[in-house]
Amino acid sequence: MRAHVSLYQFGADAPAYPSIVSAMDPEKSAPIGWGALSGLAADPNDANTIYAVSDSFYQDARIFTIDISTAPATITSFVNVTGASQERLDLEGIAIASDGGFWLASEGHPDNGRGHLLLKVGTNGVVEREIALPDDLIAQGERFSFEGVTEYEMNGQAMVAVAVQREWKDDPKGFVKLALFNPADDSWGFVHYPLDAPASPAGGWVGLSEIVSLGEGRVALLERDNRGGEDAAIKQITVVSLNGVTPAAYGEALPVLQKRMAMDILPHLSAAKGWILDKPEGLTITADGRLILVTDNDGVDDAPGETLLLDLGPAARLN
Repeated sequence: MRAHVSLYQFGADAPAYPSIVSAMDPEKSAPIGWGALSGLAADPNDANTIYAVSDSFYQDARIFTIDISTAPATITSFVNVTGASQERLDLEGIAIASDGGFWLASEGHPDNGRGHLLLKVGTNGVVEREIALPDDLIAQGERFSFEGVTEYEMNGQAMVAVAVQREWKDDPKGFVKLALFNPADDSWGFVHYPLDAPASPAGGWVGLSEIVSLGEGRVALLERDNRGGEDAAIKQITVVSLNGVTPAAYGEALPVLQKRMAMDILPHLSAAKGWILDKPEGLTITADGRLILVTDNDGVDDAPGETLLLDLGPAARLN
């Protein structure tokens, strides 16, 4: 993006920006520092509370508590994630754990020694469990890996699904893995998800940014390209069902899911008539059934720097 001119008109009922701010940090006597929000989870008991994580742009990995009853929404508190085996985490996904605390997805990076990790942490941010993928699969890993995470129920058991963003070395072109973890026996299973082909005139790639349980074995996925502005073409929510699908152990042929395009979110990202942000990264469903979306501002490093927290309306729209 080289240069642009913005035109403004008076008459809006409310300001379109900012959509999220932070309360004061009592230890620093300054607003709570935040940025690079990359995953969302909703409090199952409080429709006005959601949680977010920040990625590796910052040294400290954080879980933020957000009050969405205000306009703009307000980050009211945070905890640092501590006790991990590696020095720096790249948190890209967060989900509520049914037995308390959170599941976190930390994106690995083969070139700098960061592992692809599923973490179970307490509400205080302390890591309780660290779960890695099978070694043979780790050898196939790429830079674009763990993104969203969600807990869902299958055959009466709590399961954890992690979305891998882009193809790994062992994936056919246009197919990415959903990694399904069973906490009862610490086993992994895998399925393939078919990505849309890039549709932007500027090319680029398409991948997954988030996964959210809809109940009854269905999950919603945030699928997007990596283009912004007038080149943005694919920013969408799809739905797949895991019912009747038997995940395969690594090394076996993976079943392919059937997806349904449920919502085009480009109109929501372009509603303010400004630059269309390329990174919608977090999605969740509140306790009262609203779809909440957040964009990742890359810590304002070589990026437009905006963060949009958007209410996309009733989650029933995905049915």
